[in-house]
Amino acid sequence: MGTLQVARVRIVDDVVETTPTVKRPWRVRKRIGVTPRRFIPSRRRIPPLASIGENCQIASTVRIKNPAGIRLGNNVIIGEHVCLAACGLFGVRDDHIEIGDEVTIDDYAMLRSDHGFIRLGRHCYVAPFAILYGHGGLTMGDEACIGAHSVVIPANHVCTRPDLPVRWQGETRLGITIGEDVWIGAGVQILDGVTIGNGAIVGAGSVVTSSIPEFAIVAGVPAKIIKWRRPPE
Repeated sequence: MGTLQVARVRIVDDVVETTPTVKRPWRVRKRIGVTPRRFIPSRRRIPPLASIGENCQIASTVRIKNPAGIRLGNNVIIGEHVCLAACGLFGVRDDHIEIGDEVTIDDYAMLRSDHGFIRLGRHCYVAPFAILYGHGGLTMGDEACIGAHSVVIPANHVCTRPDLPVRWQGETRLGITIGEDVWIGAGVQILDGVTIGNGAIVGAGSVVTSSIPEFAIVAGVPAKIIKWRRPPE
């Protein structure tokens, strides 16, 4: 089983410096008679983040936009080709992304604040290709997990006027709150204004259009309660 290739990270004059870790081509390893090992071909400097904790591991291919709006806790792992964008389509406003201690953001995931904010608690996991937006504000509690290819978007288009294109009618920005110990399966869509209670589970492929109580298990389009991890009192 392959291992996640991440860069070594050190801080020099408040600038995060990452060292890419690349494997030797197999033909080279075979020719020189060594076991598979990594070597360091070059260095890449990332602009200063607002803050970064200890022992963070950031892949050399991570894309960062507006680093001054990004804060990382301790022991954060950010995988290959992740995009962290503390900005929107129209530049930077009051955008920020806060990632708690021991969070893992897996390969190709994207976090974009879109003139809002994203806050991840401790021990969260964001799976590959998940997309988290922050328009009206996105908050995830500790130990929450989001499956691959899921989309969380705390905004929605207004479409009350048929005589005007939808894109020009504005949007709602109510925000989304995901509680602690929430498990969101693969391919889930979570829409604006939703609150997911602590301990809830959302089945793969669901579309969440309304709030979910604590310890409920939901699935479907739209998502509905099918079980309880712990029945309500």
